[in-house]
Amino acid sequence: MAYHAQIGDKSHRVQLSGDGSSVSVTIDEQTREVDARDLGHGTYSMIIEGRSYVADVAVEGDIYSVSIGGKLYKIEVLDDQHYRSADVLGAHQGGKADVRAMMPGKVVDVLVKVGDQVEREQGLVIIEAMKMENEIRAPRAGTVTAVQVAAGQTVKTGDLLISLE
Repeated sequence: MAYHAQIGDKSHRVQLSGDGSSVSVTIDEQTREVDARDLGHGTYSMIIEGRSYVADVAVEGDIYSVSIGGKLYKIEVLDDQHYRSADVLGAHQGGKADVRAMMPGKVVDVLVKVGDQVEREQGLVIIEAMKMENEIRAPRAGTVTAVQVAAGQTVKTGDLLISLE
């Protein structure tokens, strides 16, 4: 599963793979193996690189409050396994928001052109990946300032698709 997560003013790409208690977690190109156990009631025991941690997690909508070692982290999950994507520097404020491919695939259709006004969650690009069509949506309202792909083009994870302002 791939996500974008906002922690404070920083955006991170997070990828999870594995099953059961052993999970491979990649955050911005850095991968760590995590052995995690659900202790119930939002408490998790984790071993990361030989160090033990206990995390208390509370979820409200897309906001995760995670307490580890007396520190509280508020994490907003911005994308889900349906691969809605955004380079979120500015996705919730004004400024530029770059929409990137969350997985490799083939562009089936580009639904917008430069100059178009789009609403939050409006479809921008359709990418076929693993024999499924995935609609990539706008992370916020804005104006399309660049379209970097065309129908028929193949894309890799992280490739820039659309820029919004």
